[in-house]
Amino acid sequence: MAAGKRDIEIIKGDDYVHVVTLNTKVLGVVTPLNITGRTYTAQIRRVKTQAAPDATFTCTVTDAPNGQVTIAMANGITAGLKVDCYFWDLQQNASGIRNTILAGRATVVSDVTR
Repeated sequence: MAAGKRDIEIIKGDDYVHVVTLNTKVLGVVTPLNITGRTYTAQIRRVKTQAAPDATFTCTVTDAPNGQVTIAMANGITAGLKVDCYFWDLQQNASGIRNTILAGRATVVSDVTR
């Protein structure tokens, strides 16, 4: 399965929260994907091949029967990021099989209000 593309924007020094809803499509009918028992990880890196991530998101299954997983990064973590363009992805682990389900660019921008 190919990963979906989703670019995100993170404001430096702010809390970041993003709810992802996973669906399945069978014979043209879209329904929520039950993700009970699955786990998720997400990270960002400025260079895809660097060993350590620049930051890691907290991933929480918030509504398993309706396919919802929330990725979040606390303001203390986003404050440590450089204003720059990064790469990010969200990986799913289902019964020991790991695959990337979303990927894209993560742009970190400066905040205005301090």
